[in-house]
Amino acid sequence: PLVPAGQFAGGGLVAQDANGEQAKLSLVKYHVDVAIEDGYARTTIDQTYFNHANWQLEGTFYFPLPSDASLSRLAMYVDGTLMEGGMAERD
Repeated sequence: PLVPAGQFAGGGLVAQDANGEQAKLSLVKYHVDVAIEDGYARTTIDQTYFNHANWQLEGTFYFPLPSDASLSRLAMYVDGTLMEGGMAERD
């Protein structure tokens, strides 16, 4: 496999409530689209999660990449509004 199997092998969103406790989210949609462009595979992954709580949660999205891969964009819709995300190095 390109990425070793693990807890977040296909990506995962971990949310916390205001008390720092892990909150339940359900993955309700997972769609992958791959297009080959100039010898590179551009892969778009669309994941939709459902928040079971009646309040806003804060979360961290984990997505392991092979060593020769790069991430170009991370964005999400919150109540229908597109929000661009930030990325941090693994270290």
